Amino acid sequence: MTGQVYNHRRRQRDWFHRTFRTYENFRAEVIEEVRQVRYEKGDAAIVRHLRNLYPHLPVPVITRLIKEL
Repeated sequence: MTGQVYNHRRRQRDWFHRTFRTYENFRAEVIEEVRQVRYEKGDAAIVRHLRNLYPHLPVPVITRLIKEL
C-alpha cells in the first residue's frame, strides 16, 4: 500500500512540474481567481475550485497557496 501512495504522490509532483515548472508560475496563474473564490465563498471553496480545475494538483501546493493569501 505504501508504494501505491508514494507512486501517486510522485505522479502528482511530476504532473505539477511538467505543467507549471515552479510554484511561483502556478501562483501567478491562479492567484486572482483564488482570491475571488475566497472572497465569495471562503477557504474550503478554494480547495474544491482548484481540485476541479487541476485534479492532479498536490494537496501541499493548495495548502501553501491558502496560507499565503
